[in-house]
Amino acid sequence: RRAAVDRDAFWDAGMVTVFAAFVLSRALLLVENLSTFLKFPMLVLELPSLTKSGACLTLIAALLYLRRRKMPLLNSLDAVAPCLALLGAFLCLGRLAEGTREGMPATVPWAITSSFGHVHPVEVYAALAWLMLCALLLWMLRSLRRHGETAAWALVLGGLVLFVMEFWRLPGMLYGSTRLDGDQAHGLE
Repeated sequence: RRAAVDRDAFWDAGMVTVFAAFVLSRALLLVENLSTFLKFPMLVLELPSLTKSGACLTLIAALLYLRRRKMPLLNSLDAVAPCLALLGAFLCLGRLAEGTREGMPATVPWAITSSFGHVHPVEVYAALAWLMLCALLLWMLRSLRRHGETAAWALVLGGLVLFVMEFWRLPGMLYGSTRLDGDQAHGLE
């Protein structure tokens, strides 16, 4: 309602997007690993499949669906921005629950144990940051007047969250020649 988008159409668009992400990512996985799939189908189907190319195809499918339903694009992006921030928080909590420990070594009292010793609970930090961003975007959605403004702030602040969280995460490449880690570069994009 706050974004002036039909709730039923928005819900349908979300379901189509989730379905498209699953189907298109699996299809790409099968196409890229067809010979292996023919020999070991269950092994290939157990692999994680959401890749950047799968996400791009999903985005295209979602945009086509929005266009087909004649939904206003900027309003729809405004409505989806807090949802994606909330999804980011739950993904971080999922990584914490599965035992992922990506933090840098730490001596703070709230450090968690990992194979590297005590590390920063960067998954908790990130989940809290995404939850705060979700709350801020919901507030912005109520108070901002121009269509697309909430989505624009979501991109800027979401990139900032990605960038800042990397300071507490183990580097992706320990002896690399780049000044920024991969997620920091993506956060700045």
